[in-house]
Amino acid sequence: MSEISSSFFSTRQFRYLVSGTFIFGINLIVAKIVFSFSEFSETALGRNLGNLIATEIPILISFPIHKFYTWKEKYDNLFIEFIRYHAVLLSGLILRLLIFLIFDSLGFSFYFSTIFGIMAIVLWNFLGFDRYVFTQKQILSENSIVYADGGAGVEVLETVEEAATYNDYLTSKITPFLGFRNIEIGAGTGTIANLIFEKGYNVLLSDLSKYNVLRLKSRFSDIPKFLGVEQDFLSIGPQNWDAIYSSNVLEHASDDWRLIQHGLRILNSGGWFVAIVPATKILYSEFDRKIGHYRRYGWSDRKRIESLLVSEFPESKLELWKPFNLVGALGWFVKMRVFRASNIKVSDALIMDSIIPFLKPLDYIPFGFGQTIVFAIRR
Repeated sequence: MSEISSSFFSTRQFRYLVSGTFIFGINLIVAKIVFSFSEFSETALGRNLGNLIATEIPILISFPIHKFYTWKEKYDNLFIEFIRYHAVLLSGLILRLLIFLIFDSLGFSFYFSTIFGIMAIVLWNFLGFDRYVFTQKQILSENSIVYADGGAGVEVLETVEEAATYNDYLTSKITPFLGFRNIEIGAGTGTIANLIFEKGYNVLLSDLSKYNVLRLKSRFSDIPKFLGVEQDFLSIGPQNWDAIYSSNVLEHASDDWRLIQHGLRILNSGGWFVAIVPATKILYSEFDRKIGHYRRYGWSDRKRIESLLVSEFPESKLELWKPFNLVGALGWFVKMRVFRASNIKVSDALIMDSIIPFLKPLDYIPFGFGQTIVFAIRR
């Protein structure tokens, strides 16, 4: 089991699943006891009252379980959080009803509609509890801009240090391809690099920003695995490099092939060029354009890269091309295409960070599209 998978068992997401299973058992027991009384089973009024009691008692029990065990909070803000807790649960019930009605009207089976609705509500409730109810440990400003139109802000989603789970998620896509000596293209302020160093890999960093170069030197100067910083990736020569990787960088290059081409030239035979890039062309928005995205990657880019490999590096092969994060794609479509949002906030990043552990299993399902693509070329 990987380090990331093991760490899941100490997270609030795991405690939420444990608590939820226990609370579900309580719900069944309470319902059985309540409806064992004829007063709550023989008349419509009695059944409605019984449903209310059978629902409210588990809520009263579940609130302290989530507050003190799942989110490990103290006694502060009990009343306010309890009201918010009810509001989240009520919104979840409404959402579940809507989901059931929509799927039922589309001809899906009762069981599918019910199971999908339950899964959606488990995720909805966790997100509501995490971002709205149990908030006293969240010290970040809701108005902190991570990424705004016009390019304001140096951090993007994957470089929000506080989004530790999401950063681990991205890093897990890269580490299987790393070797003894590696290069990161566009290291930014070093968030992904820091995780790579923690996993014991030697890395030379590169970034076009002079500010970031200075920041990276200062941040990692005492790290033994830190091989230095170069401002121009294209100036780096062949020095036994085993892997070259980037995270959300190639889409900012008008000629992304130039970076791939140089990487393949300086890699050892058998080495890997790995890139995480934004995916799905229909998600390309005015916001993408304003923040400097030349493209979102799709199957035409895969064919383009494969064709260039055949003509210039016939011994190399595109071994992996995998879209992932379907839910993130849906969120991006709604936020950037439907509502035409003009920025990404820290709170947006932390929403994704909160639900990633629940979404990771979806990566094993070949949907064929997502918010992001990871691709890997073997030299």
